Amino acid sequence: MKTPYARPLLASILAVTLLGGPISPAFGQDAPQNPQAAPTKSATPIVPVSLGSAKYNFSRAPRAFPNLINPYRPIRIEEPGLTNSPRIDQMIRDGKLELSLQEAVELALENSLDIVVQRYNPWFADAGILKAYAGGFGGATPGAVFGGSTSNNPLLNFDPLITTTVSIDDRNIPVNNPLTSGTGTGLVSLTRLTVHTSTFNTQYSQGFHTGTTFFAAFDNTRTSSTSAANLFNPSVQSSIFAGFQQQLLNGFGRSINTRNIRIAKNNRKIADWAFTQQAITTVTNTITAYWELVFAGENVKVQQQAVTVAEKLYNDNKKQLEIGTMAPLDVTRAESELATDRQNLIVAETVELQDQQVLKNAISKNPLAPNFVSVEIFPTDMPSRPEAIEATSFEEAVKEAFAKRPELQEEALNLLNGEIDIKATRNALLPTATLNAQYGTVGLAGDQRLFTSATVAGAPVVDANGIPPRELRRLVQHRLASTTP
Repeated sequence: MKTPYARPLLASILAVTLLGGPISPAFGQDAPQNPQAAPTKSATPIVPVSLGSAKYNFSRAPRAFPNLINPYRPIRIEEPGLTNSPRIDQMIRDGKLELSLQEAVELALENSLDIVVQRYNPWFADAGILKAYAGGFGGATPGAVFGGSTSNNPLLNFDPLITTTVSIDDRNIPVNNPLTSGTGTGLVSLTRLTVHTSTFNTQYSQGFHTGTTFFAAFDNTRTSSTSAANLFNPSVQSSIFAGFQQQLLNGFGRSINTRNIRIAKNNRKIADWAFTQQAITTVTNTITAYWELVFAGENVKVQQQAVTVAEKLYNDNKKQLEIGTMAPLDVTRAESELATDRQNLIVAETVELQDQQVLKNAISKNPLAPNFVSVEIFPTDMPSRPEAIEATSFEEAVKEAFAKRPELQEEALNLLNGEIDIKATRNALLPTATLNAQYGTVGLAGDQRLFTSATVAGAPVVDANGIPPRELRRLVQHRLASTTP
């Protein structure tokens, strides 16, 4: 059934989506240029309702100031409500719900679980943009063919990556050579070497849209030990390295390295169109259910009148049969028509109950709620003939359809994503050529040991002139002589 309310309501849902969230620029053409049917003067004005698709924006990370851990904390979203909106309770009076078409559409937008689910997809697409800005894949959304580029190009981390390593190591190492350790207490005793190492390293790396990767490292190591062989003890070794890497063929250029970002942004627009399609579908189904209920109610009245007329005809025929002015066959025929009309009335009443339930399902989240399951809906709007109908040409109708149909806009964006992926795939066929440059410096500092006299088992190993004492020299000569063949 065509009504003057259908076109304005479908146009209003586009305005609803504009108010509810950021939509692609194509929505600027959503206002109908040549409306087919003008609403009557008594038509209720359509008031757009915000659906809350822009309540959150996940394309930007939480700010790190004043709380530095904000970017690393999960963002909590309240759970969706699965109960009917309070507005339904406010409109119910004495077990009856008098409902206009505008109110039916608003309740459907408030309580449709399909819209509740679909509302998450633009938020997922926002998070996909954030992931793509970091250098990853944005991920697919309903209606999107590409979750990211499938080409084999180098993937760069566009977010700065800072890595800090702190380690402390303290160990005792058994040494079988007292001359090496310098801490032995005898020539034949087992000694140990104590080594303490502290490491403090910081590294930074970041990729850029041109295919460039910059990196820098600042490493520091402090070492102290009981060994006499070290020149500095304790010693500190520091190093600084900085460099870059540039892709020259495969992975070169902004258009290649921003491919996933552009695909993620197109997927965000696709999510908007999918959300719009769901909103339009919800409104269309609600309008259809509303007018079906209106038709069913009027049909029940018609069938009731038909039963009344059939009963009167049957009773009149019976009276005429009793006085002998009518044949029995005519009474039988009237009785058959009455039975048929009563059957049609039962069918009409059943259809009305079914249409009542369909509209309840459309305007509520839980049609079996105790305060709503037995409520009877009474539509207050009735169809009226439009004042004027302006026919549009076939070309204008096709142009308007291509500009407004959400599924066509989704496919157009999928084609753009396909072109981006094709260009990246062609670049991936090129050989890999990389330009690398690096500069570094290493420094060493510490406390220098003074080499004076050392002792083994309490006796000097060398004297002040660097000559071994007589007893030690004799013991060494004796061992050398005993080992000579």
